[in-house]
Amino acid sequence: MIDRKAPYEVGYKRPPKHTQWQKCQCGNPKRQHKHAVKGTVELIDQAFAKEIDIVENGASRRVYVFEAILLQICSKELVGHKRATNVRLLYQDFIESHSGKREPEFIIEHIPGGTAARRSEK
Repeated sequence: MIDRKAPYEVGYKRPPKHTQWQKCQCGNPKRQHKHAVKGTVELIDQAFAKEIDIVENGASRRVYVFEAILLQICSKELVGHKRATNVRLLYQDFIESHSGKREPEFIIEHIPGGTAARRSEK
């Protein structure tokens, strides 16, 4: 039988009594929980949700990263970059296929005389 009054020996795998866990004491006293690993979609959403400063016509303004990407694609598309047009069309097709809603598309025709007319494409 073990004598409970015997002196406690401190040694390998036998820490001092005052440093051992007390009953009902939590091993995580600050309650800092481990964070769940985020998925790819969530990481992309967070990246697009950040705001950045851009300069347009000498004026600075804050926009979301996604808006800045679209502005860059549109400006390159207007200059005539075919890849920018391809990327915008891919974005547009992706959004249409995932939203389920089809927005009406418009074609802008240039009329000699400086005015433009819109007609809906069907």
